[in-house]
Amino acid sequence: MVVVPDPATCPACSGSHVFVIERWPLGKRHVACGCNDCGLVFVHPFATPEELQAFYAPGGRWSTVHGDDRVPKKRGAGRALMGALDQYFPASQPADGASVLDFGCGAGAWLNEFQDRGWTTYGIEPSTDLPFERHQRLLDIPDEPRFDMFIAYHVLEHLPQPLDTLQRLAGALREGGYCFLSVPRVDALAAHGKIHYCLQRHNHIVAFTEACLRGLLARAGIQTLAVLDCLDRPDTPSRRIRLLGRKTVVTVPMPDVSGALRKVVHDVDLLVTAAHA
Repeated sequence: MVVVPDPATCPACSGSHVFVIERWPLGKRHVACGCNDCGLVFVHPFATPEELQAFYAPGGRWSTVHGDDRVPKKRGAGRALMGALDQYFPASQPADGASVLDFGCGAGAWLNEFQDRGWTTYGIEPSTDLPFERHQRLLDIPDEPRFDMFIAYHVLEHLPQPLDTLQRLAGALREGGYCFLSVPRVDALAAHGKIHYCLQRHNHIVAFTEACLRGLLARAGIQTLAVLDCLDRPDTPSRRIRLLGRKTVVTVPMPDVSGALRKVVHDVDLLVTAAHA
């Protein structure tokens, strides 16, 4: 048996009030941890940078699992999303020169929807060249505020420093710019029914409750405007968190993360106990 040392600090907020979620099954070399300061759930230790680079490289395991077939599947979802965004700002009728950055754009499904409505579209994606037949490619997040919106759709759960990434993305937004984020909802493990969906050794290495994600956005200077359920089935509990936010200069209150984190630990106990019954 390999003994895994406890982490000293949270990889998102650098808080020191971290604990091991004892019953989360991640094998002998990894443990699941929670942060009482920001509410993040994360794998410890993380994969090495070399392992992560190999995982997400073109032709790597990520591209074989998440191929270019995602584009047609998202067309209906894209129309639903644009309709939901229109309730808060004119996403379908953008101002001249409005630009959007999709961080981790995959095959470009969301960018296609925005471009079709007149947006100037940019993407960051290391695992495929497909979207850049239509959209402008960036290799990294710009340091200056040049976008009116950014998208991070099921990306943050793959990153070892999600708050740092959010702060950089917020820095690339113009004042009053918007963002759309989606991540797996770790405080809905009972609805998932699959404990490994939200946290894995090399893929989903961090996980969020809604309170945690709202809090990290607040630390990045982004106020949450709405929870978007337009992509959910009405008869099924949501397994994902989809938030619309807006960059602000006003200090955003921090949410209480303790209740949702306790629910995560409780759901882990329930699922592990049921699996061994």
